[in-house]
This record gives sequence, C-alpha cells and structure tokens, in this order.
Amino acid sequence: MTGAFLSGCRYTPLFDFFMELQETAFRVIADNYVTDDSGTGVVHCAPAFGEDDHRVCLAAGIFEVGFLCLFSTYIVS
Repeated sequence: MTGAFLSGCRYTPLFDFFMELQETAFRVIADNYVTDDSGTGVVHCAPAFGEDDHRVCLAAGIFEVGFLCLFSTYIVS
C-alpha cells in the first residue's frame, strides 16, 4: 500500500483537542520528504513545528493554531 493510496483518508485523533478543525485536519497527506528508507514512512505533521510540516500542511489547507501561551504552557479553552 502506498502513501498516495492513503492520501486523503480521514482518521479519528487520539485526543479531542482541535475537534472544531476536523473538516481540514485529521487526514492523511503525502509529500516526498517522507520515505520508508529511514523509518516507517509515516510521520505526524504539525504546521507550527518544522519547515516541512509547515509547507505540507499549508499546501493541504491545514493551518497553524496557537495553543501555547508566552510561558509555553497549553492554553485550555
């Protein structure tokens, strides 16, 4: 099974954070920086944490959501 085959599939997240974003988040996206020659070929992407993550998520319509305050603690809403 290829990543291209899985691309677009939706999944249920382990935690209920950001469930209001489920129309755009919580789906499989693919990019050529992910390979299986140095691991499983599956990575978690978070647009605020890394250049590749940011690029791939924004291209897929997944955007950054601020959830840390100035003291680097999670904001509970």
